Amino acid sequence: MKIWLTQRVSAVVLAVYSMLMPVYVWMHAPLDAQTWRQLFDPIPVRMATLVFVLALVLHAWTGVRDILLDYIKLPRLRGFLNAGAVLWLLACVIAVVRTLWR
Repeated sequence: MKIWLTQRVSAVVLAVYSMLMPVYVWMHAPLDAQTWRQLFDPIPVRMATLVFVLALVLHAWTGVRDILLDYIKLPRLRGFLNAGAVLWLLACVIAVVRTLWR
């Protein structure tokens, strides 16, 4: 039940951010490189983006986990693939954090 709820809550976060962020970007149009960088200067925007990315990673991991449980029957292979997915998603989060707070 906890995994199911995690996926549903993360889906709501993804939907809300995906609806609000285009409006925020549209309000600051036209965009050049400097304006695009300034869009993410406010801490609330950075935090919202980080929450979005964390929700995306949780949502993706939940989906990958379910696929691996359903289709990969060998426990060692499933564990290896799951660990690879977790490491990849962790690397993505680190890259986003480094980009947002450089």
